[in-house]
Amino acid sequence: MARTIFEPTVYGRGLLEVQNDTSMTMITRAMTAIDETEHDLLTKLFELEGIGISPNESAESSQVVEYYKEYSEKISFENGVVTTPFPLTPEVADLADNYPSAVKRSISLHRQLECNPVQKRWYWKIMEQYENDDIIERVDGEMPNLAGVYYMPHSGVWRKHKPKPLRIVFDASSKRKGQLSSSDVTLKGSPNKIHDIVVASRVSNIIVLCDFKAAFTQIRLHKHHRDLCRFLWLKNRDRPPTRDNVVEYRFKRVPFGAKPSPSILNMSLLTFLKSKKTPLAEEILANFYVDNILFCASSPNEAVAKYEESKQLFAEI
Repeated sequence: MARTIFEPTVYGRGLLEVQNDTSMTMITRAMTAIDETEHDLLTKLFELEGIGISPNESAESSQVVEYYKEYSEKISFENGVVTTPFPLTPEVADLADNYPSAVKRSISLHRQLECNPVQKRWYWKIMEQYENDDIIERVDGEMPNLAGVYYMPHSGVWRKHKPKPLRIVFDASSKRKGQLSSSDVTLKGSPNKIHDIVVASRVSNIIVLCDFKAAFTQIRLHKHHRDLCRFLWLKNRDRPPTRDNVVEYRFKRVPFGAKPSPSILNMSLLTFLKSKKTPLAEEILANFYVDNILFCASSPNEAVAKYEESKQLFAEI
């Protein structure tokens, strides 16, 4: 027995009957120190950093609260439409013209699609659907807004076993050396932590999981920030991206692929749910991650009732 900072502790060898011949791996945290007491060593071993928790999290949390408070005041809900701005930093004024880089990427994309006719058909189909669904709009040579202009290069991710085998990905981080990209001048924000939701999912007999269809494109982008989400496309699908065959588009909705998009979605839902003040809204408020929500039930009937209530709740936006 020895006296430690954890009160008297019994230690030493024990006798255990060997059940089977197996090997065991143990990961430990080892420390060496000079002129440190046992108390100092044990404190280091068992303090929060030792289990991956930063003591600065409370300070970071207060910054997140302040950021959310300021941003949520700029989110509008009118006639079932959610409209948000981009969370911009002051460096947006230094955003350089990346049009030449976007043209080069368009040429590369055209060559790739010419070698893959099936992917090319899907690419055009998705772009036409974007325009028909009012997700994007033509720029048509109008003057850009004061927030800035940025052209997002794009490419396709081919998943042949999916019902919709092509996903178009927009690159908001493209930049030339020494210049800024759209991602560099927008704040990422802080979505809910996934481990909080994992823990919550372990405390109930029944768990209902849902996600929002095309969640990002359900949110309108403020008109003064749409020029930060421009991209290049073709007038004629059978011709290369020459100057007379290139057309400029921009997103009217929040694009998937921009750095702040998950946070914009997160804060839009937070603001909406906080305004509802119902038990289910409060439960969802604590248990959603990006476009996935979770709620718990103690019986099948309760699960169905919550499901129906959640559909009515989100039908408002």
